[in-house]
Amino acid sequence: MRVEQESGASFSHCPRCGVASVLGAVDCLRCGLIFAKYKQREDGSMQDASLPRQGIAGASAASIDAPTDRQRGETRSLGAQIIAKVDLILQGAGLRPWVGSKTAAYFTVQERALEIAIQTVVPMVALLLAMVGFVVPLLGPARVFFHEMGHAVIGWLTSRRATPFILWTNVSLHPSVVAGICVAFLLGVMIWAGVRERRYFMPVVAGILLCLQGIFTFVLSTRTYEKLFFFGGIGGEFYLSALVIVAFHYELPQRLYWSVLRFFALPVAMYAFLAASFQWRGILYNPRLAPFGTAMHGREDAGGDLNRLYADFGWSVPYMAKVFLTIALICGGVMLLNYVVSVLRLIWTFEMPDVTEESVASPKESPYLPKMWGAD
Repeated sequence: MRVEQESGASFSHCPRCGVASVLGAVDCLRCGLIFAKYKQREDGSMQDASLPRQGIAGASAASIDAPTDRQRGETRSLGAQIIAKVDLILQGAGLRPWVGSKTAAYFTVQERALEIAIQTVVPMVALLLAMVGFVVPLLGPARVFFHEMGHAVIGWLTSRRATPFILWTNVSLHPSVVAGICVAFLLGVMIWAGVRERRYFMPVVAGILLCLQGIFTFVLSTRTYEKLFFFGGIGGEFYLSALVIVAFHYELPQRLYWSVLRFFALPVAMYAFLAASFQWRGILYNPRLAPFGTAMHGREDAGGDLNRLYADFGWSVPYMAKVFLTIALICGGVMLLNYVVSVLRLIWTFEMPDVTEESVASPKESPYLPKMWGAD
């Protein structure tokens, strides 16, 4: 948040999200709203409203239905508008997006207590939904998504063109300079977007992937790449789903609408992780259950992931089961540790002695809190 001593648009609280702001601040700590531009738009709308109504129907409608601050934003696609509407509904119900421990002190006690409840209870509910999902065929394609994305991620990190489909993934045989530059550029955009909004989970993940891309592109041999590629499908069912589960507790840039989508992505990722873990636990005791072949051509297809790992690299079925279950244990430990740390961090922030009610937005001053908490 930038602060200037001589600012003509000072707000004690952000007019968009209601977060308490330091007097003289140029932008909002949470949503990044620039106060000067907001005040300029508000002054312009007030002047338009003060003009006499004209006989043209369009001009009359424009003066009566003056757009709100959210509606004055840039034009969104239909999908983005639907997600934004769901976001508003959740906010109206009290499910305001989490802003992290650094800015938690700017919110009311009720809001911080609600976020603690969300991050404590929702993962447990998602776990139960994932257990029920074993009898719901609709969640079955979740594993396929993470499987094919696991192949594609290995291709992208080795600077190869990769396109994941429903049952297979097309990957070029050799690295491409154009593909490598595009992947590095997108990872750089992810880092820039996260740092710009002070939401550092995505920049950390993108930075790690960018380092891995450099290593995989310039150091990895062709044979090692092939091993990683065939391993990455089933491996992606573990570490990619675990990444989504861990990301539930963190902020992502606003354009991703993660504050809404995380409630839908969590049970799907939880199901994919548990389904893969239970399957390979069964394979460890009964190797005949190993899914050789491919989904398109059956068990006789010698081009399946397990077929190639078995024939080309000498991986036995018990060895595969031990490798994948080890990854499952590591990912499970990381998810459990992240869950405990995230909840304890929110509880510690909630109980900090220097966080007083005077430092948070008053229900009368915030445009959202009266609707959410019933303040008069």
